[in-house]
Amino acid sequence: MLSEFIQMKKIILIILAAVFLVIGCKKEDSSENNPCDNGEQVFLKRAFTQYSNGQISDLLYSYDECDRLIEMFATDEDTKIIFNYDNDKLTSMTINDDGQTAEITINYTNNKVSSIGLWGDTYHFSYDDNDITIIWPGNYTRTSTYTIVNGSIVKLVEVYEDEIIEENWLLDAKNSPLKNINLPMSIKILLHDDLEQYFPLVGSENCYQINRKRFNKSTMELIDESTILYEIEYNSNNYPVSFKEAGDDDIVIFSYISQ
Repeated sequence: MLSEFIQMKKIILIILAAVFLVIGCKKEDSSENNPCDNGEQVFLKRAFTQYSNGQISDLLYSYDECDRLIEMFATDEDTKIIFNYDNDKLTSMTINDDGQTAEITINYTNNKVSSIGLWGDTYHFSYDDNDITIIWPGNYTRTSTYTIVNGSIVKLVEVYEDEIIEENWLLDAKNSPLKNINLPMSIKILLHDDLEQYFPLVGSENCYQINRKRFNKSTMELIDESTILYEIEYNSNNYPVSFKEAGDDDIVIFSYISQ
């Protein structure tokens, strides 16, 4: 009787060891396949702009297995930006433009981007509650202050040498194409500032209307005011698939990947 009990105990231990071995292998395989395991998310893959004059702009976004943006490639201009990280912290960017290569340096103060250096110019950033202010380099005066709420721009004030432009942005409470790109908001703004065709989508939600006022800087007298409306079409996941300014024939088409 005792020998049967010992034999049964050995069998149970063998079975348990086999089960733990299988589970351990599965966990190890899963970790090797996806060491970050951030869960499936939707990311912008392509922003294709068709202009009314027949020209195009084609911008491709690439990501690594940890869902970090690693490359932006403007195929029509043969310009590439490569993103360099230390773990999840963006440390620098490398730009290849028309055969020239430059390193974009990024400096942090208290874990916030304080300055960025490119082509001998320096962009300076400051922060105050929900505001991000950029002092742009160059021979002209431009200071931009963005008010950020829940990851989206709700107000923009631009100060130039002779005038001030104030914009209030209305949001649609739906997903922006750039929503899941895990970069500091200051970097997103800087990267997409020249992309006027879809800069209003730079936050976590989409801007469908901008109310703009222009003032004389010295007297603060109102020069003019206007309203800009945008037309947005969405997919079933509430991400934009097309975006255009109302009354304008230029249109941006977006495509996505899930990973």
